[in-house]
Amino acid sequence: MNERLRNVMATTFQVPAESINENSSAENLERWDSFGFLQLITSLEDEFGVNFDETELLRMTSYKTIQSILEDKGI
Repeated sequence: MNERLRNVMATTFQVPAESINENSSAENLERWDSFGFLQLITSLEDEFGVNFDETELLRMTSYKTIQSILEDKGI
C-alpha cells in the first residue's frame, strides 16, 4: 500500500515518487492546494476502491494521515 500511495501522491502533485515520504504534507508539497487535494482524493478513491467521509477528508493533511486512514479501511 505504501508504494501505491506514494505513486498516487507523486503523480497528483507532479513530483518524483522518491520525494514522497512520511513527512510529505500540504505544508511542503507546492501543488497541494484545493484543486490538487480534490485530484488526490479522486485518485486515491480510484486506486484503492474506497470512498472517504467528511471526517476522513478533514484529517487528510499528510502522507501519514492518509496512510492511517487507508489502514483503518483495511488497505
